[in-house]
Amino acid sequence: MPYEQLSPTSTILLIEADPSLRRLMTLGLQHSGMHVIEACSLESLAPVTAQSCDLVVLDVDHGMTSDWSLLEKIQSNPHFALLPIVVLAWDRPGAPSITTPSPSIASTSVAVSTCSQIILLDKPFDARALYHTIQQQLASRAAQKAAIEALAEARVLAMYAQHALPVSGLW
Repeated sequence: MPYEQLSPTSTILLIEADPSLRRLMTLGLQHSGMHVIEACSLESLAPVTAQSCDLVVLDVDHGMTSDWSLLEKIQSNPHFALLPIVVLAWDRPGAPSITTPSPSIASTSVAVSTCSQIILLDKPFDARALYHTIQQQLASRAAQKAAIEALAEARVLAMYAQHALPVSGLW
């Protein structure tokens, strides 16, 4: 089943230590219409980078171990705190409570306990599952933004209606 092109305005921050895997994932995301910012670590990012991202893809594996403190660092950064995060990992020991996609995409589901939506994809992962998960998260984020904007617009219009002069009293 062909995947729809993702919004070309969406920006993915890809944090992956392995340069070969990072390049391969970047090419796949770019082929799907995404703008990708690549980083080998959280420390290598410029502060302004976080402000332009719509989603983070984070590989917590370094060598034979998983470093879950990377996820904690991202969550503690106010610029990343509300962004959806897709975490790639070989195993879960030491992992915080996070959500995995539906069973058709990944293995299990655990309750989410943070402000941002965190999705775990087990390695080895299917590239289609990664792209599908990213599409779902971006669509969800766009819907949330639209709802917030609609609420703000309704509040502004309500305030305007309260403070506007009656039409019949003008002349």
